[in-house]
Amino acid sequence: MNQKITLYHGSEQIIESPTFGLGKQNNDFGLGFYCTESEELAKEWAVSSLRNGFVNRYSLDTEYLKILNLNNPDYTILNWIAVLVAHRLFSIKSPTAQRAKRYLIDNFGVNVNAYDLIIGYRADDSYFDFAASFLNNGISVQQLANAMRLGKLGEQIVIKSKYAFSLLHYDGFSIAEKENRANLRGMCDLLFGLLDVFAIVLIVLPLYPNVVDGFVYSVNLFAYIQTTSLNRSLYWIMIVFLVVIGFIKLILIKLDMQRYNKVATKVSMSISTLSVLLFAITRESYAVAVVFLLLVMKGILLLKSAKV
Repeated sequence: MNQKITLYHGSEQIIESPTFGLGKQNNDFGLGFYCTESEELAKEWAVSSLRNGFVNRYSLDTEYLKILNLNNPDYTILNWIAVLVAHRLFSIKSPTAQRAKRYLIDNFGVNVNAYDLIIGYRADDSYFDFAASFLNNGISVQQLANAMRLGKLGEQIVIKSKYAFSLLHYDGFSIAEKENRANLRGMCDLLFGLLDVFAIVLIVLPLYPNVVDGFVYSVNLFAYIQTTSLNRSLYWIMIVFLVVIGFIKLILIKLDMQRYNKVATKVSMSISTLSVLLFAITRESYAVAVVFLLLVMKGILLLKSAKV
């Protein structure tokens, strides 16, 4: 590592004087000022699908700093995950997972507070999920290592000590503008949520057949009585769930909660698939056509978003 380095910090704000002691205890490596040597990576961290941000630039003389580099060959993936589980909040699903967490911390943990500077991979949502899966015995250590190696994890540099903070020199900032890709992904997410809300048409449109005196009349779900009570109950449950999950997605998009948004997307696709099967089995031809069309449109949006 060069003695004098340039660091970038992506943020919603311009930060001329980072303050020692501020921040979140539950970040990857605990309390500290999180930076990177990659300006492009800092831009990604600075912006969301809904706003611009700032890339703050600093210079730092590391000559007399005590540095922990978790990407050094002296350390393994187990050291990285031990540090991660010691600070991040994980969902512990069993006593075995709790014991595994304690074992990792006791045998592979590193006291990051003994260092001025920490270098290591950043656990974004997807890799945090990998780590959580490993902790809950969902994947092996080899699978975890392969995921880390094959993925595009960003390397972060964390300023830990008060001494290191005092050596940071502010060199200015640049505006991190939202890119077209982020805009497109946000638009796809928004349309996805609106399609779920649009499922309310399955309630209000005359899509269901009522036979009166030998004539078939199309009625909405409120007036539909010529099916079993179980079927009507299932119709209402599926449709209401779709509409509610649509509103939830719109709220999560507004709050920029990407991790939970992904969960809502998976739930939505599952409910839509079950709805298609339900209406198909009960031979509701008009309703199944509408819900199938909504499912196809959501699938197209997912594919479009994945390619962006």
